[in-house]
Amino acid sequence: MENEFTRVPLPFYPAWSEPMGPRVRWFSTAGVLLRLEPGAGGTELVVMGGTKADLQRAIERIPGAWPDTGPTVTRTTAGHDLVLPF
Repeated sequence: MENEFTRVPLPFYPAWSEPMGPRVRWFSTAGVLLRLEPGAGGTELVVMGGTKADLQRAIERIPGAWPDTGPTVTRTTAGHDLVLPF
C-alpha cells in the first residue's frame, strides 16, 4: 500500500468493531480512498472511488486476488453529488 498510494495523515484509530485491536490506516490517490482495517481473517482492504473507473484503476494497482462479485456502487440521492476531498 505504502508504495502505490499516499498515506492520509489521520491518527491511528482502532476500528469500531475491535477497539483494542489493530489500528485503521487510510491511503488515497486521485479519486480513490482506501482503508486497511482489522477483519475476521486478518487485515481487510476497503476501496472507495468517485467512479467505477477510479475503482478499476485502484484494483489494477493492488496485487492479489479480488472477489468476482465486482464493486458495489452507491449512488447519491436528491440530486446531490458526492465530491471526494482528494
